[in-house]
Amino acid sequence: MRKYITGLRLYKRILAYKLEEMSSWVRYSKFARDRNYLNADERYKNYSAEDQYANIGAGSYFYHPKWTSFDFYNNGEASFMRNFRPIDLTTVKKLPGTFRLAYCSHVFEHIPRDSISSFVRMISASLDDNGCLRVAVPDADLIYDAYSRRDMNFFAIYKSKIPDGLSVDWHLEFLLLDMIATEKRRQPLNEAYIESIRSMHSKLSKEEFLDYLLEGVESNRADGMNHVNWFNFEKIKALLLANGFGAVRLSAFGRSYHPPMQEVPLFDGWLPRISVYVEADK
Repeated sequence: MRKYITGLRLYKRILAYKLEEMSSWVRYSKFARDRNYLNADERYKNYSAEDQYANIGAGSYFYHPKWTSFDFYNNGEASFMRNFRPIDLTTVKKLPGTFRLAYCSHVFEHIPRDSISSFVRMISASLDDNGCLRVAVPDADLIYDAYSRRDMNFFAIYKSKIPDGLSVDWHLEFLLLDMIATEKRRQPLNEAYIESIRSMHSKLSKEEFLDYLLEGVESNRADGMNHVNWFNFEKIKALLLANGFGAVRLSAFGRSYHPPMQEVPLFDGWLPRISVYVEADK
C-alpha cells in the first residue's frame, strides 16, 4: 500500500509538471492568484479608474489584471498574458502609456553602468506627475559585509551554482562574483585571480572594491541574466535624484507607501533577505 501511495504521489508530481510545461506560462498559477488574492480592490480604492501600473522587468511569471508587465522575453507570454508587453528595456526611450505606479524588482543590477541613467530617465518619463517608482535590488552593503565576514550562509541561496571540482577555498569568491559581476564567475577561475580579489578587498574602500569587481564588464549577455552593476541605498538615491525623481526614501520588505505594492508575495517576494527596497516620487 505504501508503495502504491508513493507511486501515486510521484505520478501526480510528474503530471503537474507536464501540465505546467504544456500550458502557456503557468495558467494554473495565474488563475490561482486571481482567485486567492488579486480580486481585493480595497488596495486600489484611493486610485483613479484611469490610473495605470507598470511592472518593469517583470519576468515571465508575474501577473496582475491591473498591471502591465514589461520585459524582453518574447517566447509566447504575450499570447496568453494579456497585460504582457515584450520590449527592450535598454533601448526604449519611453514606455507605451503613462503610469501612476511603477515597480522594478531585481532589474537595475542587470543594466550596464553606461545605460543605467538613461534607463532611469525612461522610467521617470513614463510616470505621471504623482507617480512613484519602487525598486528592489541586491543590497551591495549586505553582500560586501557578508564577504568581509567570510559568511557562506549569506550566499547559501546560490550554492547550487558552484561547479563540481571548484576548490572549496574559492567558493566564497565564486558566489561574490555571481552577485556582482556574473560573467567573471562564468570564466575559469584561477588562484592568481582569487588572491587578487582578496588583496584588493583588504586595500580598497567598499565602493572601490565593488567597482574593481566590475572592471571590464561593459555589457550583459543576450539573455540579460548577468549582474553587471551594484547598488546600495546611497547609490540608488543619487541615481534617482539625478535622473528625474524629486524625493527618494529607504523602504523595507512589504512596506511600500502605496497599498497596491504592499501585496506580498506578488511584490517583494524575490530574495527579500538580500535586498534593499527604495521608493522614489516623481
